Formats: sequence, structure tokens, C-alpha cells
Amino acid sequence: YTLSLHDALPISAGMTTVIQCYSVRGLEVVAGLNIATTITNLFNIIYIQLGGCISIVVGQYLGAGKLEEAKDADNKMIAFSVFCCAVVACVMLLIGGVFPQLYNTSEQIRKLATSFIAVSAIIMPFCTFSHASYFTLINSVACTKKYTLTIPSPEKCAITNANGTMITQVNAES
Repeated sequence: YTLSLHDALPISAGMTTVIQCYSVRGLEVVAGLNIATTITNLFNIIYIQLGGCISIVVGQYLGAGKLEEAKDADNKMIAFSVFCCAVVACVMLLIGGVFPQLYNTSEQIRKLATSFIAVSAIIMPFCTFSHASYFTLINSVACTKKYTLTIPSPEKCAITNANGTMITQVNAES
């Protein structure tokens, strides 16, 4: 709960700011962004799930105390994720102009959507690397046993250090 809240606020604030900046450029830009975002999110599922896989595999190695195997698996899986998403990004670049044609809208909006899809494809490998690295860091912190995440009930969540001192607690009262 705490980690989700901690991560979600900066991301949502950033996305809100970016969308606000686009929205003052006109309805055509917003429509093109909506088309591109819909298609891009379909492709983003790949690197999001690969990050989850890294978390599971590396977490298993770290939990078993196999640090060298965890490092090796992590490096290989990050490289595999970036490679896979680079291939997907190339596919996105090649067929990115097809998706906006499926929408009943003006040619200007289609061109904007195609441009947004191209930009999303170009940055996809970088997003993949940062996403995979994020899960690596989360696993590393969680498995150092310096901090413990305790969820005694769906309404409460606490993070404590090795001494048992509570660092933070969140109460999600309805």
C-alpha cells in the first residue's frame, strides 16, 4: 500500500502535467494523443509484464540467498527485455500509421497520432530498461531484510526496520 501510494503520486502528477500541456495545444492534439495512447498501451503491456517476471525470478534467487545467480539472471533478463521491446518498437514504427486509419477522424489527427506512436516506439527500449531496473531495485531493497513490509489487514500497512521500529504506517479506512 505504501509503496503503491509512494509510486503512484509522482507518476500521476507527471502524467497530468503532460496531458495538460498537450490539452492547451488544441482538440486535434488531444484526439491524436488518445489514439496513440490506446495503441501504445497495448504494446507497453509487454515490458510491464517482463518487469514482473524479473521481479519474480530475481526475488526467488535472492530469497534463496543465491546472490550471484540473482545478479546473473537479472542482467540476462534485463537484456532480454530490452531486446524484445526493441523488436516490438521496430514493429510499432513500421505499422504505427495503420492504427490511426482505423479511426473516423481528420487527416491531421491521424498524422499527429502516427507521430505520437513513433515517439512512443522510439522511447520504448528506454522505458523497458527503467522499468526492469525499478523491479531490480525493489527486489534488492526488499531482500536486504533491513526493512519489513507488514500488512496485518487490508486496512493497514506498515514498514519497519530491522530493529522493529516502525518507519511509516498507512491506514486505509473506508
